[in-house]
Amino acid sequence: MQGDFDAVRNSPVYSTDQNFDMNDQDAYPNSLKIVAILFILFGLYNLGVMIYNVLHGVFGIQMFALALFAGIGLLVRTEVWRIITLCIICLFIVLISGFAVGAYLTGHDVRFWPMIGIMLAIGVLVWLGWMLTRAEIKQHFTRQQEGEAGSGADI
Repeated sequence: MQGDFDAVRNSPVYSTDQNFDMNDQDAYPNSLKIVAILFILFGLYNLGVMIYNVLHGVFGIQMFALALFAGIGLLVRTEVWRIITLCIICLFIVLISGFAVGAYLTGHDVRFWPMIGIMLAIGVLVWLGWMLTRAEIKQHFTRQQEGEAGSGADI
């Protein structure tokens, strides 16, 4: 049993040998910190909404509470969570755009300021996606190789 814990502790994702110093500017770019913090805040908001709903008798799952884990995954710098975060960003863009187009096509009075808000939200999401796909940001993420401890190959 102790060997399993040692395998996880020594895996590249959880290794303390890697430089995770958040104060080192070269090791952790500010833009990546901003993206991670935005996702953590959004995930906390959705988790709060989910808890509020449960306390008032409405049971449901806020799918975007997953953004909390995506933000934490970005801080830990794992490749899987970077990809999940990119998928969440794409889903946000599709949902927000679909909302705007649906409101227009169904004949709702589309006001100026809500449309400006929608365009700003899409702009921020595009920036977040661009930030996570840049080569200098990608190099900060680890990817477990096949056969390494903790990758599932030893199960």
